[in-house]
Amino acid sequence: MTLDEVKQFLRMMNIEVDDTYAKELFAKCDKSMDGAIHGKEIEEFYELVTEREEISTIFEAYCDKNRLLAVDKLTEFLRKEQRENVNQQYAAQLIQKYELNEE
Repeated sequence: MTLDEVKQFLRMMNIEVDDTYAKELFAKCDKSMDGAIHGKEIEEFYELVTEREEISTIFEAYCDKNRLLAVDKLTEFLRKEQRENVNQQYAAQLIQKYELNEE
């Protein structure tokens, strides 16, 4: 994907990115330096564009030293941050439903 194709793709995905910033990120991801990004480079670009620091900050506040979010901590997060009236059973169901890690 060229820079123009990437910018068009981002517009289609409703992701607002300043042109200068998009160029900087594109250059950073274009490891082959051929004016286009391919495969893993596209994935890296997308991750950089959609990264949200505030989510990482909140996650770090609730996860354990192994960067895992236990049921009790998820329940605490949902109650404090999301202001939801939930119990640990509900949090466990969310983990069961959405957890990608099979460990």
